[in-house]
Amino acid sequence: MFVEGDYAAAVVRLRQAVTLSDTSVAARVYLVRAHLRLGQHDGALQTIHPAILLDPARPSLRDMLGNIYAARYTARAYKEDQLADGLSAISAYRESIALDSTRAAPHYNMGIMYGYLDSTAQAERSYSAAVRADSTLAAAHKKLGVIQRESGRYREALPTLERAAQFAPEDAEALFQLGLVYRSLGDLGKAVVALEKAESLNPLSPHIGFSLGNVYRRLGRHEEGRRMLEAAERRRTRLSGFRVEVTSPEHGALPIGKSLDHVNFALLHAREGRFEEAITAFRRTCLLYTSDAADEGLGVDLGGRRII
Repeated sequence: MFVEGDYAAAVVRLRQAVTLSDTSVAARVYLVRAHLRLGQHDGALQTIHPAILLDPARPSLRDMLGNIYAARYTARAYKEDQLADGLSAISAYRESIALDSTRAAPHYNMGIMYGYLDSTAQAERSYSAAVRADSTLAAAHKKLGVIQRESGRYREALPTLERAAQFAPEDAEALFQLGLVYRSLGDLGKAVVALEKAESLNPLSPHIGFSLGNVYRRLGRHEEGRRMLEAAERRRTRLSGFRVEVTSPEHGALPIGKSLDHVNFALLHAREGRFEEAITAFRRTCLLYTSDAADEGLGVDLGGRRII
């Protein structure tokens, strides 16, 4: 039932399995996943705590607990109790790290939550710890590079974002950020290459278009710049409000996004006849993506392509 996507029926069957085998951690893990697929955060929390008591040394269960709180945090936007969920998620990730500090996911996921809580310095430390734990985790390189670029540390951001683009060559956002760094450092040739690749991967983005158009003009390619800037302005008017945060759900990493943006993105795809893309975006709007590996933490996937 779970594999077939009938999560309501899976919850009923898995509850029966938990009742019959009160010591089954695996049944509780899948019950948590079914609850999350249905957006039932309280049910997921009630299920994960007994699993942790049964196997307190398994760090992935603490990851799962943190991701439940993170999912509820995003669902409680602007609610009074939202902050408590964010702090609880961080606490769970810390417990996971205390059990095993060599895993990148809890470091990265904690960085995500610190970012939401506007604790940039702590987020940077968490992303740095994530790349030390897994040097191939493109999402962490990208997040770290963005912080470095936005704080004006372009020389630091350059190798960080180059690694992000190396490990995730189809990530338009990583290439966009890399292009901005090249531009800031005065390397307009490399900026064009990075931004053109980003634009080809995400042709809907007004921000990529504006940046690429301005670089064209600085290089004296005025006609190309004019056309790109006009196209970007059309996109901006049409896609006003789109700013979707996307990071590929790799190695247990936790991508988080704004569900309303994904709804609008799905409607845009459907209106223009891209029905497969629309279905994917709708699925990502409110469903929680969970790893099928029982020993991995849950990843919250509200993803899709980023409209930068």
